[in-house]
Parts: sequence; structure tokens; C-alpha cells
Amino acid sequence: MAEAEDDSDIALRYIHAGLRLSAQEADRIRQDSLKRVLGSRKLLLVLDLDHTLLNSTRLDEVEPEQEEQLQRLLHSQQEAEHKSLHHLPQLNLWTKLRPGVHDFLARTQQLYEMHIYTHGNAEYAVEMAKLLDPSKRFFAERIISQADSKEKHVKDLAVVLGTETATIILDDTISVWPEHQHNLMQAGLSPYLAGQFQDAMHHMSSFNGL
Repeated sequence: MAEAEDDSDIALRYIHAGLRLSAQEADRIRQDSLKRVLGSRKLLLVLDLDHTLLNSTRLDEVEPEQEEQLQRLLHSQQEAEHKSLHHLPQLNLWTKLRPGVHDFLARTQQLYEMHIYTHGNAEYAVEMAKLLDPSKRFFAERIISQADSKEKHVKDLAVVLGTETATIILDDTISVWPEHQHNLMQAGLSPYLAGQFQDAMHHMSSFNGL
């Protein structure tokens, strides 16, 4: 007979399929993580996707006139180093990256070890990470999705494996972080507001006393 899973165990499927840690093992890893990031003079930064780093719209929600405009914009950026608009038929989505996002990530990774944490599914999370970080320079495999959360519609730092004292959260929705309000900075709800990332970077720098 299989041994019952302890309710306090933490599932870490985004790291390895079927991986679970006891609360004690998770605490040990958090302390190791704290030593590692502080040793590299960094903190942890947990980033939401939708309305924070990007925004996505279903193909069937786009009017024909809007579709034409989007296709023109898509064509106009073919030679751009960093494309802001993406047509993703495999996900049935149009996705627009927030202005300045690549510069934001490039500068932020000098101060923070970054994680994605979204309430989207794993396929969506991985595909969005490819748009934001095709070389895996910023996030590596630190991509957390809805299925990794301990509770539905609630995000929790337990699955991030970082200590609260060294972690900052940037998310547009405050209510999904009931246990970590003091770690949270709310991203502006306007999805593509120029200058928003520069403001966030300025505010986050005040948390880093290294």
C-alpha cells in the first residue's frame, strides 16, 4: 500500500515531474537559497505575467478590423530585434509584451534572481517565457504555473523556495497573495503603459540594501 502524502509536503512539479519536498526539506533549501543569492548580492523577484509583463487576447475575441490592424503591426516589426506583438495560433492567442520589458528584465537580473509565477497553465507559462526570455538568461527553469500552487487561485511563496525576507513580488492582483502582502508591489493595471517598468525598477531598488 502506497504511503499517504503529507499535507505539509510541497509539490515542485515545475522543477521535476512528481517532485515533492517535506516542510523540513523545503526550509533547508530556502536557507541554502538565501545564502546563495545574498552571496551573489541579489534578492529574489517573483513576477506575474498577465497585466504585469504582457497581455494576451484570444483570437476569437478580436474583431475583423482589429485583426487587420494587428496583422499590419505584426508585419511592420519583422526586422525588430525585440518583437512586442506575437501571433500564437497554437495557443489561440495574440500576445503583446509590455513596452520596455526586455530592458527591464536585462537590468533587473543584475540585482535579482527572477521567477515567473502565473495563474495560467504550464503550457501558457512556458510559451510566454520563450517570448520574454528565449535564451533562458533571466528565468532559466524558474517558471511556476497554476498547477504548482498549493491552493487554487492563491499564490504562495512556499513553492518559490525562497525566504520571505529576501523576496519581492510584482503582480497586478493583490488578492492572490493573502499571506505575503508585505512582500508585494502592485503592477499598474494599464497593460502597456510606457515608463511603468522604469518606475517599478526605481521602487524596487529601495528594497535592495546590498
